[in-house]
Amino acid sequence: MLPSEESGSLVESMDSPSLGTAVVSTQILTIFNYDNNQVYVYAALSNENENVGSPQKWIFYFVPIMLPEKNNNNDDKWLFSSNNEVHMKLILSNANIVEIARKAIVAKYDLSISQYAKFWTVAPLMIDSMMAWIVKGSNSPVEGVHPFRIINPNTLTMQLWFRCSSSNTAELIVDNILDGYYEVELAFYFSGFKQITMNMISITGDQLK
Repeated sequence: MLPSEESGSLVESMDSPSLGTAVVSTQILTIFNYDNNQVYVYAALSNENENVGSPQKWIFYFVPIMLPEKNNNNDDKWLFSSNNEVHMKLILSNANIVEIARKAIVAKYDLSISQYAKFWTVAPLMIDSMMAWIVKGSNSPVEGVHPFRIINPNTLTMQLWFRCSSSNTAELIVDNILDGYYEVELAFYFSGFKQITMNMISITGDQLK
């Protein structure tokens, strides 16, 4: 997962308390690994300002994971075609990811601060808008497939759907994603004070299997 190179602050808005809402420093605090992904963690600016003396109130955010929502049977119900559409279910976070993030954050502080870790809010950043494409190995969009766009999603799981030129194309797209010939490229946008900050993620065939 690639962090934006722009500096400044991110302003996140949301409706769900499980998703991050705050002014967030874009300086990376730490990184943790999850399912072969490097996940970037940021701290709320309030940690350094009004809550600097109250570490039990600190808040941290990580870039959403965006991996397939799979059940224990590891079946392919997270990805399927319906008529001329490809549907894909992805997760932004879960309890396990939050705890891994919390442990990575704890490692950045001494005991005088980390003793308050159980009180910290750790949540995925809220996405203001997102674009998704199905791409070939050359990173060029696959013909006959429209990109997917969503504004202000506010759940910890997300269903993407890609309209295709035909039902046969939709079925072929699903097969090629599962076989690793196609990938999914995502562009996240986070609203800042003076700029739009974008994070790019490519979901590879190995991650989708």
